[in-house]
Amino acid sequence: LLGLLLTQALDRQASAQTFEVLGTRAAGMGGAFVGVADDASAVYWNPAGLVLGGSYFSMLLDNNQGKAEPDDIAQAGSQSATIIALTTLPFGVTYYRLSATTLTPTADPQSLRLERLTTHHAGVTFVQSLTDRIAVASTLKGVHGLAASGAVPSGDRDDLLDGSGELPDASTNKFDADIGLMALFGAVRAGLTVRNVTEPDF
Repeated sequence: LLGLLLTQALDRQASAQTFEVLGTRAAGMGGAFVGVADDASAVYWNPAGLVLGGSYFSMLLDNNQGKAEPDDIAQAGSQSATIIALTTLPFGVTYYRLSATTLTPTADPQSLRLERLTTHHAGVTFVQSLTDRIAVASTLKGVHGLAASGAVPSGDRDDLLDGSGELPDASTNKFDADIGLMALFGAVRAGLTVRNVTEPDF
């Protein structure tokens, strides 16, 4: 009871913080999911997890979104993610959509700068066991990116984050890849992921 009272009294806004929203279970574990990924969302977090501890067949449909709304009404951000993944060893196919929007103040108090990037990823994952305790994997993917930025009239922050802000966007197609490694050491699991190897920009 005392702990609950203290947490309410010390409530603070979190800012300048990144957050991942793809996969409900992964979001609850933060970055630690890279070392234990064992369901179909492993194609995003660490594709090597499909072999070590994963099931032979797995399917995932998930949708998440989050917002950061600091006290300053002129600043905010939102992220959303949708994933559809189907895996059966040693292979997986996936589609996921990531979207991020930020609002920042401008010199004109009547306007805000809105920036949005939405990417659609279609990928194929290949997994290889090096030993019964070490696996590597890669996800090869095509990425379609839609980017928009510009000044928009100040208004309701939720509407600006959820809507397009009436900005034209530019689209680009890129090739990208993710690489994952996972190893078991007794009761310890360790994972390493290199995401977006080609570092595509839009």
